[in-house]
Amino acid sequence: MARIAILTLTEQRDKVVDERIAQRLRARGHEVLVRHFAMAGQECVCYERPDVVVVPMVGSLQKLDLVKHCHNWALTVVVRRGEAGAAREVLESLDPERQKVIVGDYDYAPYVDLELTWGHEFTDMLVERGRISKDKVVSCGAFTLDGCFNKSKAHNIGKKVLLFATAWSAADDDPAYTECGVATDSPLQRQLYAIHRRGRDEWIRAIKNLYLTKGHKYDFLLKVRPGERTAEYIEKLGSFVRVLPYDFPSADAIAMSDCVIHAGSTMAIEAHLMGVPSINYCNANPDPRLAAVVPMCDDFSQLSEALGRLHWGYSNIDPTGYQWLVNHLYGQVDGHACERAAAAIHKAASARGKKATLTTPATWPHEHLYPSDQTNLTGGKGYIRVMCVGCKGVFGLKETATWTLCPYCGLTLRKMIVGAMKGTPNAMSRVWEPKKAV
Repeated sequence: MARIAILTLTEQRDKVVDERIAQRLRARGHEVLVRHFAMAGQECVCYERPDVVVVPMVGSLQKLDLVKHCHNWALTVVVRRGEAGAAREVLESLDPERQKVIVGDYDYAPYVDLELTWGHEFTDMLVERGRISKDKVVSCGAFTLDGCFNKSKAHNIGKKVLLFATAWSAADDDPAYTECGVATDSPLQRQLYAIHRRGRDEWIRAIKNLYLTKGHKYDFLLKVRPGERTAEYIEKLGSFVRVLPYDFPSADAIAMSDCVIHAGSTMAIEAHLMGVPSINYCNANPDPRLAAVVPMCDDFSQLSEALGRLHWGYSNIDPTGYQWLVNHLYGQVDGHACERAAAAIHKAASARGKKATLTTPATWPHEHLYPSDQTNLTGGKGYIRVMCVGCKGVFGLKETATWTLCPYCGLTLRKMIVGAMKGTPNAMSRVWEPKKAV
């Protein structure tokens, strides 16, 4: 059997899925390691020497760098998409820059042996656009929804529990920095930053208002989106809301709750599968089908009214909209997506006999692959010495720089957080905008 390394991208969303896949692979006799992609990916490949590596969507230069090296060293390379992608009608209605973020803008196919996706429609579009060949991709179904099956729901006595599932990850990053696949310092990144900054401010105000006006009726939980940090919520809402740990599974959070408040999220589907109503507050999702699958609210008064109309203990999803999403976006929703993924990885691992012997080096090669005018390899006057958190390479960074690409592995590194920049929303569906400037 093979040694398989699964490099997980986020604790909030991906880790629980990757652990579920790992469990099923171990049941098939494989040795499986689960490691953090950005912080330990290169070290895992070199020091623990897996035969097979499972990586997130190749949406950044660092991810492309890693799959290239692993392919050249004769590892079997598997890509698992943590997001469902988009339905055809939605993807084709978005502007080219947003399409690149969803599909990917890197030519990774030559270095990948297998790609694992959600639904068949998005898989077909990846093949049509030349991202991967048909014989190297498997549609597994809705990975993150597996945890909603056979999950017991808590029965809260007394106060109802509201779970706020945030959507504002771009609010943590200035428009000159991103590691989510959006081009660094691009107009799209500035737009997302503005939308997410305003959305988070509105949510913080809404939670405070609910606590002050209806704290006798509700208790509050908060779970941050993948890639989003908890610090600002803890600082501003620490006495009002319980902020859940990063790696707290979403299904477990929903099981503790009586209603999920999100901003156009797959958590609406998770809540539905567990018989919990949900509300889309300040929508941030450009997919109009997903955004409108549950009631939508744009301001605090509408949110308060929507909470008053809820039928507690029952899903409030639009059944027609839900079925459309299953057919065109999520693929199979049956609790067995991770089992299908494990079966596909097992098949790829079993075919390793056809591949050459591993040539993985003892340490990650620090080749000067990504030079820029912000960095050098020796330091000197006007430079500070920096170590990449990914490949652990050391280099010189201009003292005036606020971000850079690691010259060795391509990871985007940030030295400081700069002030917010204003922007305007640009998305296909009705995206929330504040009634006055924030």
